[in-house]
Order: sequence, then C-alpha cells, then structure tokens
Amino acid sequence: MDWTKRVLENVISEIEENLEILESMVGDEILKEAERRMKELKEGKVRPLEEKEIFDLLERD
Repeated sequence: MDWTKRVLENVISEIEENLEILESMVGDEILKEAERRMKELKEGKVRPLEEKEIFDLLERD
C-alpha cells in the first residue's frame, strides 16, 4: 500500500469518527443534507477533490 493511499485512508477514518460525533450534536436537517451530499458524491454528481487540493486545504488550517 503506498503512502498516499494510507494517508487518505487515515483521513477518511478520522472523518467517519468525527461524523459519528457530529451526528449526536446536530439536528436531523443537517444530517439529511450531509447524507444527500455523500450520495451525490458516490453517484459521481460531485467532483471529488484531487490530492493537491486536499493537501492545500489541510495546509490552510
């Protein structure tokens, strides 16, 4: 498994963990919106970020 794949898997894992926390904190409407956006992403209706875009976003924080 290459470095990039491991990093992305770790990021996804952290996002999933944080989503569980958010689910307990937010209302149903926000949850429904997040689920709708995830469905659009899986269906290819939304362009996923490229690796460079992800790292640029991470560096901004």
